[in-house]
Amino acid sequence: MTLTRRFLAAASISFALIASGATARPAAGPLATVRAFADAINKNDMAGAAATFTPGEASIIDEFKPYVWIGPNALKDWAVSFGEDAKATGKTDPVATLASPIRVSVEDDTAYVVTRATFAYTQNGAKMQDEAVWTLVLKRTDKGWLIKAWAWGAHKPKAVMEATPAPKAS
Repeated sequence: MTLTRRFLAAASISFALIASGATARPAAGPLATVRAFADAINKNDMAGAAATFTPGEASIIDEFKPYVWIGPNALKDWAVSFGEDAKATGKTDPVATLASPIRVSVEDDTAYVVTRATFAYTQNGAKMQDEAVWTLVLKRTDKGWLIKAWAWGAHKPKAVMEATPAPKAS
């Protein structure tokens, strides 16, 4: 089964579980929720990813078409678009890595998080990566901090240079 098919199958099953209320709670704190989302996506765990989102209206902006997803199905629709884009562009083995946050601001029940991130993948056999700034808004709920909106601002992807082994000492 291809990565795209596994991703879409997992997304379908995960969203069925979410609709039934079978979701895990994210860890405390807005940054912990952001990390939980990235970890879940890296594991292709759409139920875990969805558990970090607020129910109802959500908003996502990302670098592939249609570029914006809004509404109660924003994450599900984004996941489908991500899979379609990956298949169309030959992307496999995606991994998002978060750096230390640039900013975490909390006022009342709303948090604003800005962090640098790297999205690494293989594209048609070549190792690639995008450096990005990821901006998120989270709401404090009875289930903890949950993502309400996010925008991924990536630089142009670049090829990853493979490390050349050091010459052996004689």
